[in-house]
This record gives sequence, structure tokens and C-alpha cells, in this order.
Amino acid sequence: MRWVRMPAWRLPSDSATSRISGWLAWEFFDYINDEWRTVLISGLGRGGQGIFALDVTSVDSTSENNAEDIVLWEFTDEDDEDLGYTYTSPLIARMHNGRWAAIFGNGYNSLEADGNQSSNGRGAIYIVDIETGTLLSKMLANAGTQAEPN
Repeated sequence: MRWVRMPAWRLPSDSATSRISGWLAWEFFDYINDEWRTVLISGLGRGGQGIFALDVTSVDSTSENNAEDIVLWEFTDEDDEDLGYTYTSPLIARMHNGRWAAIFGNGYNSLEADGNQSSNGRGAIYIVDIETGTLLSKMLANAGTQAEPN
């Protein structure tokens, strides 16, 4: 089966759709009622300022009728203005509390005047809960300004 996921913040009519070039990360992990799941996490590269997660455990049973169940979350520059064009390959790691997280950098051009422009120009690393998409931690680099972004 082949299928495509277009994140809500990047609609097909958008001219940037042709620039989607994000890296994928996927992992088997235990996060709901001791069930092993397969999760795919990706950004859109130069096609968008965001990361999304999909539960692809049962890809063969995916249809338009249950597509909303496949999307776990989307994390965009609307959630955090320091997020840029996400070229990084997300890292999936188990936290000390036993929960799983996606770890990724903020990407390029978070200073783009798109309504969610970064106010500091600093690089950032995000840690996001895989199950919920909740931001668990954000670490800012000491280098970078709006005039000379990191």
C-alpha cells in the first residue's frame, strides 16, 4: 500500500509543497498499554516549518476513514516560534521516566517573517513526547542573534 500524509500546515495548493524534502525516523516502542507501536516522525525540510508523527503500526488497514487515528501530532512554528525549516533527522529515545521522545533541532530560517518569526535567532534543540506531541524541553544555544542567527 502507498499513501501520502500532507500536514495540516502545508496544504497541497501551497507552492512550497514541491520543496518537501524531510528526513524520516521510525522506531518500535512501548507507549500505550504495553503495546509495541511503530511511529514515523519527519519534518518537511525546506517545505515547511514543522515536525509530525504518525502511528504506522497497521499501515495495511489505513484508509481515509481512519486517517485521523494515524496522525499522533504536529509540532510547528505556531507551537514555538524558534522552529525553522526542519532538515534534521529526528532522534527517537527512551527517557529516564520510561516514556519515549523525539529529539530534533530547530532547523534553518526561524527568522522568516511568516507570522511566527523567532525573536532571538538562536539555535534550539527540542524534546517532544512521542505519544502526545507535548514539548518536554527546549534547549537554546548561547550563540546567535537576529542580526547574526545561529
